Amino acid sequence: MFVVELVFFFFKQKTAYEMLRSLVGSEMCIRDSPTVERQLFLAWRHAPKPKPNAKELKEAFAFFRRIDKPLFPGRVAQSLVVDACASHGLVGLLLCAYRRAERVVMVDPNQPRSYHTMREAWRGFIPEDAEVIYDQRCLGDALGGWLEQHAPGEVSVVGVHACQHLSAQIVEACLARGAGFAVMPCCHKDHQGSMKEAAKALELPLGVVMDLAMVGKVQASPGYLCKLKTVDSEITPQNRIIIGVRNDAQALGPTATALVQEAEHKMAKAYDRAHRNKEDPLVAIGDACISVSEHSNINFED
Repeated sequence: MFVVELVFFFFKQKTAYEMLRSLVGSEMCIRDSPTVERQLFLAWRHAPKPKPNAKELKEAFAFFRRIDKPLFPGRVAQSLVVDACASHGLVGLLLCAYRRAERVVMVDPNQPRSYHTMREAWRGFIPEDAEVIYDQRCLGDALGGWLEQHAPGEVSVVGVHACQHLSAQIVEACLARGAGFAVMPCCHKDHQGSMKEAAKALELPLGVVMDLAMVGKVQASPGYLCKLKTVDSEITPQNRIIIGVRNDAQALGPTATALVQEAEHKMAKAYDRAHRNKEDPLVAIGDACISVSEHSNINFED
């Protein structure tokens, strides 16, 4: 009896980290079930230090859940996903584990030792044919080259808590090359001061105003649709995700033109209703009405 209890005790002590390392192939083929997230969490919990803290892990999971549907429609894997400002590599590794990318490049000049911990802890979830690269160049030096290697519809860039200027770099590079992206900016700074003035006037936080301005920029870019999503603010207060998704530029152009023409037509009809007397339009100055048709020059003297 004592021997049985002893065996049972040691079996219970066998960590999820050790058990999950052996799960490969068909045993882990169902990668979109809630149990996979649970197993990944257990593998992190039982992994040795150094490793990311619980807050960073929750941020990565929450970010992935919010970008999954818009950035990977049909859950189809893309040829390349760049995890900018990767740090521990959590988001990039999650994209591999859930088969959203055939190739993941993590860009960060400083590769922490915790990256190797998580790479080993989640090894059993990463497909054997997946390519994972850690690029330790600066974002400005690395991103453009990776984007140029693939067609626009085959590559996306993600960035969790990329500083505001780095988030802007990601968006600029993706808009220029037609790539999809999802960024969750932080550390907002307005060096020109115009955004600070707007935030003060609207009585809104600076980060909210700057993120909304970025949304407007993406939405105004030809061939793009922009989505703004959030994660639970209890996970992180910097919780706004800006997602840029490519749309067919040729289809979008005529649609946008038609919408503008329709709006102008409606506005013209509204003006017609407001100004019934089209033969002799009047302009009110003070209490007097002067016929524009009779006065080609109006003298605004005291």
